[in-house]
Amino acid sequence: MTDTLGNLVRFTLIPGQHYDTVGVAPLLE
Repeated sequence: MTDTLGNLVRFTLIPGQHYDTVGVAPLLE
């Protein structure tokens, strides 16, 4: 599963988290 930028999403999203994940993903690297 990936987000709109093609980053791997490592946890299950719930409604409303998607855009938060886009902002947080670089911090998880």
